[in-house]
Amino acid sequence: MTQVDANILPFGDNIVFPNCPKDLPTHDEVRQHPDVLSYRGTVRFLDRQLVVKHGFVRKDQFYAHWLVWKFSSVPVPALYAWHHDGDEAFLYMELVDGVTLEQCWHALSSTERGILAQRLKGILAKLRQEILPPADSYIGSVPRAPCGDHSIRNLGGMGPFSSTAAFHDALPALGVRPNHLGIDFVAQLRNALPDDAPPTFTHGDLHFSNIIISPPGEGELTIRAIIDWEFAGFYPSYWEWLSFMSGLGDRAGFLDTKPFIDEVCEPFPGVWKYWREKLIYHGV
Repeated sequence: MTQVDANILPFGDNIVFPNCPKDLPTHDEVRQHPDVLSYRGTVRFLDRQLVVKHGFVRKDQFYAHWLVWKFSSVPVPALYAWHHDGDEAFLYMELVDGVTLEQCWHALSSTERGILAQRLKGILAKLRQEILPPADSYIGSVPRAPCGDHSIRNLGGMGPFSSTAAFHDALPALGVRPNHLGIDFVAQLRNALPDDAPPTFTHGDLHFSNIIISPPGEGELTIRAIIDWEFAGFYPSYWEWLSFMSGLGDRAGFLDTKPFIDEVCEPFPGVWKYWREKLIYHGV
């Protein structure tokens, strides 16, 4: 178990880890490489089993990934280096073989989905047991930084907060247009949030595209890596479930995947009702 403190984090804007390959591509090679996975600038070098995220990569994402890689048994890509070049960041890491859960979800049997749900549940339990908040716990990104979760950051960001209750007190104001909601309605939404939910280390974006598994039909079905720790931090214990639920999309997707999510994370229906009201009325 490791309590997160700023003193244990790697320091500097150009960090190379001992396991780093000797032939890392240069910054210009990364910028010019054609195999770009997303608009965020994630580049694959297949011949080197390497992935590089570059551009606007926040340091709290690097810190969160590093903590999990260094201090937990949760499967994540190995980190090789963290560089800065002007206002660009470069995060070099291992390319993990496998397929995303998104790519093969519809081909999985109910039994296979159940196996993966139990394995993911175990991984999240390890995450919470092995990465602990500091003694003076908080809600926010690492280390004691404003909340990086996209649903909050897109509204201007906030925090960090000294407690779950303080975090909840701030949430109702997010995205509210003047005179759009009555005071009583906002109070009802606020009362739905459980102030006794402890801060726990949370991935915050367990979209199926961020879960890499072994190819179905090729032996034991395992989870090989959890990737993209951009929104990770210490959040109330229900936040992993809530963020998982928020990515379900249309009704068909909701009905197809909600049972899996409820098996992985403890459901908090009252919180979901609150969040749906924010989605509908506040435009979050």
